[in-house]
Formats: sequence, structure tokens, C-alpha cells
Amino acid sequence: MDQPHSRSSWLLLTLLVVGGGLSIGAFWTEWVRTDANQDWLTPYLPTMAAGVLITLAVWLGLALWATWMNCTFFPSALWRVGWRLLLLILYAPLCLLLRAWDWNIWSLLVLLPVGLSLFWSYSVALTLHQFSSPSPRPPAEESHKKIGIIPLILVWLFALSRFWDWYEISLLRHHNFHSNGYDLGLMSHIMNRLVSGEGLTSSLIVAGGSFLGHHFSPILYFIAPFFFLHPHPETLLFLQAAAVALAAIPLFLVARVWLGSDWAALAIALIYLNLPGLSEGVLADYHVITFAPILFFWLAYEATRSSNHRFWVPLVLLVAVQENLFLYSLSLGIFLSFSRITRFRGLVIAGGSLVAAILIIGFLMPLFRVEGQPEFGFPRRYVDFIPMEDAASKGSLSSLIGSILGNPGTAVSLLFSGDRPETYQTFWGGVFFTPLLNPLGWILLVPCLETSLSSDPTLHQWTGHYGIAPAMVSALAVLAFFRVGIRWRFFKSWVTPLAWTLFFSAAFWGMRHSDLPYSVAMPDINYSQREVSEGASLALRRAIPTGHSIAAQSNLLPHLTHHDRIYLLPPGRPTTPGTTDSGPSEDFSQYEPDVGWPDYLVYDSAINANPAWYNLWFFPKERTLEWLDWLVKSGRYHPSHQTGTLIVLERAGSTE
Repeated sequence: MDQPHSRSSWLLLTLLVVGGGLSIGAFWTEWVRTDANQDWLTPYLPTMAAGVLITLAVWLGLALWATWMNCTFFPSALWRVGWRLLLLILYAPLCLLLRAWDWNIWSLLVLLPVGLSLFWSYSVALTLHQFSSPSPRPPAEESHKKIGIIPLILVWLFALSRFWDWYEISLLRHHNFHSNGYDLGLMSHIMNRLVSGEGLTSSLIVAGGSFLGHHFSPILYFIAPFFFLHPHPETLLFLQAAAVALAAIPLFLVARVWLGSDWAALAIALIYLNLPGLSEGVLADYHVITFAPILFFWLAYEATRSSNHRFWVPLVLLVAVQENLFLYSLSLGIFLSFSRITRFRGLVIAGGSLVAAILIIGFLMPLFRVEGQPEFGFPRRYVDFIPMEDAASKGSLSSLIGSILGNPGTAVSLLFSGDRPETYQTFWGGVFFTPLLNPLGWILLVPCLETSLSSDPTLHQWTGHYGIAPAMVSALAVLAFFRVGIRWRFFKSWVTPLAWTLFFSAAFWGMRHSDLPYSVAMPDINYSQREVSEGASLALRRAIPTGHSIAAQSNLLPHLTHHDRIYLLPPGRPTTPGTTDSGPSEDFSQYEPDVGWPDYLVYDSAINANPAWYNLWFFPKERTLEWLDWLVKSGRYHPSHQTGTLIVLERAGSTE
């Protein structure tokens, strides 16, 4: 082939360096640093240098890969790939349009130069590699059976990188006292008691009894060995971040089976890691449901492999995570039953999910629940279907499902009322609502009704850990959209660039709508501010001897879970001796906690009201401080330690 002219090569190099650097600088300024628009050039400078290096690295990487077997093709590869990367120059002016038109259509236009330039360059590199390779490529039906080493390495690198970011920010959040009694303190206390031989119990459990009566999560027994080796809340944070991030691996395996392309599968896995909801769930204390994505995708992978009957292993583990996850395996089973290849396994998964639901909710959970205690949560979360006054007679899952099915008009009106459409926009806007474009994929989204039909804004806005499951099924619904699309020859030939373009959209969207480590939210900065006095961690470990009961503010409890009994501050519920009245009163002497007086009370008066002050008897925070002061003046408690504004009160006679 002809060698490119030297002057043209230098011109091409200059255009790539300037255009690529300016384009990436424009992206950073307009998508992330939206508050730094006063100077048209200065905000671009930090990322222009990075843009130069990234552009050159991509250019050289594609050219080297294209000529891996024959170095004489390198100049031609540089020339052909370089011209296609010049489309990046369009990135900068298109980014500027976002100032006036912050719509999805402009976001898509901004993405087109990236997707087109990279994949046109990739196609050229692929063609040149075929010419330069001395051996022919293996047939398609043989080559797709073996996973490409580069996509496999990349999916592991991206997953491990996201795991490390989430874990580091979780540690920062916890060590600066941003974590709370519910749920990191509760779960760490449960695990401490479990490895001590006390079972899945805790003085913090709202419904009383065993945790299995509150949430049926026997999978906690599987992670008990990790906690036995390192009995600290950090262990749970580590396992949580790892489970959510490494779920991208089985999703990648499912995607390559469904799409027949390693690179498209890699894009689907990266879309999952950038969906809104995941970071918010990982950075919201600790919840067992974070084990659901990796098991859900593993179940999908095992169910789609030919001549494989190991799908029962992830199915059993998935329904052991939490009692409501049978809805997700049920929907997946129904979805798989529409395919001739996976019909039998899909029906088995759906049937097994129903059997598990009946067994868990109908028989096992009542055994662990305190006698007379109704199912926790349902009456308060679904008052549109089960009013609070009917909670005693209708507060069960079966009655709730019956009420929803019997009132379809109410259900439909709720789905499109209030701020629910904003939730759908936040979750699916970044992937251009592709989860909704495949009607068959709607089956996978049916479990989202569990949260969308709730009357509790925390649930139907999919915030905190309530966003984990919707993000999980959204990722598989995106994959289902591509799975249906490849039935058309034109779509199949473009599945890889389309998948990567969708990934770029998801990544850019997440930078503005999710608490990703590199997003506008910058969670590492938000959690770098300490919430208590310096030295509080050491004081909590040394000032209170073990073997006692403690009541503390919510954000102090996760650091006290090694004690036998812990409570929120104030402890338990207030009761008036000799009466059933528990209303507000000006006379503190009329009240005592129904769990008895703890040996120690721990609080930091400098912390703002919420969420650190939790479960208050007396509202607002100032009223609780008055109560604590009264306890000291009345002689019930006396100060035993103080570090800054952190105060430890000891009950009179507690150590005798």
C-alpha cells in the first residue's frame, strides 16, 4: 500500500491532538464541571492534556492492533484510522449546544462523533488485521465459543475499578460517621451475634425476634465466615461493593451468549455499572439485597447455556437473599419461557420461584416472627391499597397482591402520577428508554411494580438501596432489547457500535444523575467531612466496656456493634408507668423506655438533627437534649467520658 505523505501526516497529527484534546475538554466542562463556565478556555485546559494523551493512545492502539502480524501495514493503518478519528473535532461545538438545549436529542448528537469515529476506526483496523494476519480467521461458529481475552480482561478491570471506588468511598463515609444505625449498625450487630452463637438476632430489630422474620435472608450464613475472620462493619461494606461491581462479569457472559459478540457484551456490562441506582444503593449503608444482581445475572447465564442444569444453584441462592426476590426470578423464568431453547428451564425457574414464595412467606417467616406481629412494612408502604386502619386484618403479602389486582385503575394511575415519571426519566433517560422499547422485556420490569406502587416516596423514587433491583432488571431489559434487535440483519451488523454508543450515553448520563465517584455529585467530597469530634472513634472503643447495653445516636451505632445490646437514642419506646399513654408530656419523670434503662447513653450535641438524631421520643433535637440534661440532674445518669462534643453518660449503679 502507498505510504502517506509526510506533510499530510503531520497535519493529521496536529488535528487529532488539538481536536481530541479540545473535544474532551469540552465534554468535561459541559457535562461535569457545569459551574465553571465563566472562562471559555481555562476550564478546558486540565482535560486538554488528558485528551491529547487519550486521543494518541487510541490512535496508536488501533493502528498497532491492525498490524499486529505485519509491521509494514503500520503507516497505512495510522493514516486510515486517523482520518476517522477526526470526527472527534465535532465533539467540542456539539457540547456547546448543551448550554441552550439540554435535551436527550442533543446528548445523542454529542455521542455520535465518539461512536462513529471509534467504530469506523475499529472496522478499518479489523480489515487491515485480516490482510496482515498470515493465518485465516476461524469460522464464526467456532470463534464465538471462545471468549476474547481482551474483552474479558477489560470487563474485569472495569468491575474491579468500580468495586475499589465504591469500597473506598464507603469506608470514607463510615469512618467519618455518615453511616447509620439502620442499616449498617443493625446488620453488623446481627452478624456479630451470629458469629458469637446468638443467631440472627439484634436488639435493633423492629419486628422483634429473629431477623429471618423481618427479612428472610439465610444467605447471611454464607457470609458469616468472612465476618468471623474480620468482625467489623468494614467487612460488610467490602462484600457489598464487591457483589454489586462483580455482577458485571456474569452479565457479560449472558450478553455474549445472547448477542454473539464479546465487544457488544462488554458494552452491556459497562452500561450496568453506570446505571443510576447502583452507586446510591452501595453508598447507603449495607443491605443484603446488594447480593441480588450477581446471583440474578448468574441465574440468567446458567439458564441460557445449552445442556446445563446448574441453574438451580443461583436460583436457590437468589431467593435466599430476601423474600421479595422470588418476583425477580419469576419474571426471568417467564421471560425465558418465550424462547424455544430456554422454555423448559424458564418454566422450571418460574415454578420454583412460586414454590419458594409460598414456602418462605407462608410458612418460614411466620415461624421466626414474634407472635402477633404483622408483616413488617406492607401497611405503611402501600396505603393506597391497604389503608392503615385495615392493617391488622389485611397486612399480608397475599392480601396486598389481591388488592393491587383488584384495583387496576388505581395501579395505573399511580404509575404515572407524582414524581414517578421523573424516576423513570432518571433511570432510563441515559439509555434512551431502551428497557421499554421491547414489549417482551416488560416482563423483566414487572418486579419494579413492587417499588413503583408504593406510597412511600423512598421506594417509588428508587432511592438508596431501593434502586439496586430496578437497576438490575433495567440492565437485563437493555440486553433483551438488543437480543430482539439482532433478529434483523441490519441491526445485527450494527449491534456493537450501537451498544457502545448506548454505553457512552449511560456513562455521561450517570455523571450528572448518579453518585458515581467521578460524577457531579462527587460523593467522596461529600463524605470527607467528619460528623463527630476528632478522636471519637478511639473514645467509643475505650470509654465503654463490653458486655453492657448502649443507646446512641444513629450515626454512632455502627461503631458500637460489638456490644451485647444497642439501641437508638432514646432507647425503645416511651411508656408511662401504669398507663398506656405514650403521647408527649412536659414531665420527663412520667416516661421510661420499654426496653429498660441502658447502661450507657452516647450522643454528640453538635450533630444536626437528621439522620443522626433518630427515633426521637421528644421532637425536636433540642427537646431530647433537655431530656438528657434532666437524666443527669435527676441522678439517673452521670457523665463518664467526654471527647469534644461527644458525651458518654453512665447509668447510676450500672457497674455495680
